[in-house]
Amino acid sequence: MPTLSKLKPAIPSQDIFPVVGVGESAGGLEAYRQLLKTIPESSGIAYILVQHLDPTHESMLPEILSKVTHVPVHQITNNIDLPRPVRARVMVTYPLETFSVGNTIIISRGLLDTLPDEASLAAVLSHELAHIVLGHNLGSKFAFNDRMLFSDESTYQNFGFRHNPDEETAADAKAVELLKNSPYAQKLGSAGLYLRQLQARGPMLSALLTAHLGNGFSDTKGQITRLSALMGSAPALDESKLDQIAALPLGGRIKLDPWGDHVEMIKAAAVSYTSVRDKMPFEVTPFFPRLTRIGSNTQAAAAPAVSAPATDNATK
Repeated sequence: MPTLSKLKPAIPSQDIFPVVGVGESAGGLEAYRQLLKTIPESSGIAYILVQHLDPTHESMLPEILSKVTHVPVHQITNNIDLPRPVRARVMVTYPLETFSVGNTIIISRGLLDTLPDEASLAAVLSHELAHIVLGHNLGSKFAFNDRMLFSDESTYQNFGFRHNPDEETAADAKAVELLKNSPYAQKLGSAGLYLRQLQARGPMLSALLTAHLGNGFSDTKGQITRLSALMGSAPALDESKLDQIAALPLGGRIKLDPWGDHVEMIKAAAVSYTSVRDKMPFEVTPFFPRLTRIGSNTQAAAAPAVSAPATDNATK
């Protein structure tokens, strides 16, 4: 049965993190600047900054503060009011799929691996968030234990969290609405470009595009059906451009710890590509095993040099 894992948090608690609220009156912008300069990027704390501002005046605070800190700065805009918090889990399988159960969003490891940036991830999550906001996950199909009596081998035949076409269409429309009112409104070109790359390689990726538990990204012919409206505003796909990274390879971003049941983001420094073949969208990240004979060098270095006793034969 697929394993659901949690992204390793920056603080020990898995579901709870501290939230600090800070308010300022007129003239407090400089105090905000000084505060953010002292906050480390991985503090594990969410800071809510409230500004004294005329409600008819557009705030420039996110743009101003982003210039003085490495901590992500986002403006709260959609005013989503849900009775329970929304959580996310990672399913350690490679087919590109997401689904949601109640207020929990599940995203596959393969999808996280290949998404090129934060805006693309926001677009993917917004689709499932739209299902939650629209009340599409209120059924109780799996709420009773007699529905769960089946073997691990038959999981995919008994579990299913797919939505019907009407719900998928409604979720797409709501997701686009949420994204347009989000900090990612001007960055959705990368999400559309990801979908363009996925459609270009779709006919060769039948296994990767076959969702097992949720709704997939394409139809049986490899044509993109999810959030396809974002493709219209995306730049043209040009795989010959070294600086156009539409999608990443599989296996290069998520590290699985089977002992602790956690997956962790690999934060490696960006490397400039020198060849188009280095980009490898949706391909498997190459690895180079390095074999070392344990103890051989150590024993050789530790062995004392012993001189053989001189004999008549040795001197002849």
